[in-house]
Formats: sequence, structure tokens, C-alpha cells
Amino acid sequence: MTRENDALAVVAAYNDGRFEGAFTPGVQHVDLIGEVDGLADAAEAWLNEHVAPPGHSFGWFNGEFFLRADRDWADGS
Repeated sequence: MTRENDALAVVAAYNDGRFEGAFTPGVQHVDLIGEVDGLADAAEAWLNEHVAPPGHSFGWFNGEFFLRADRDWADGS
């Protein structure tokens, strides 16, 4: 299964109400936070490969993406 198919499966399961109970029998359990983190990491990698200009890169935090100069990421400013 591709990352896109994984993401679509998680969204479909959520929309179908299959994430309602933590220990409900027959309910599919998926770490939604982990899935979101994985999707954001994949988006960050794609942005860095296809969009970021030389000497810059994307990062993300709390659902927001940031484009900064590599030197700024390195020194934390």
C-alpha cells in the first residue's frame, strides 16, 4: 500500500466512525497522531525535493510548514 493509500484508508475509517472507542470490539485502532506525523514528514520531504530553492528547506511544527534558510535551521534562530 502506498503512503497515499494509507492516508486515504485512515480518512475513510475515521469518516465511517471506526475510531469511536479506545477498546470497542470490532473498531479499527490507528495511531492518528502518528499517521499525521508521518504524512507531514512525507510532505516536508517532497517540498524539500521539489519546491525549496537552493540553500533553503522546509520544516513543520504543529501543522504549519516553514521555509527557512538552511543556516537559520542550523543555528536555531
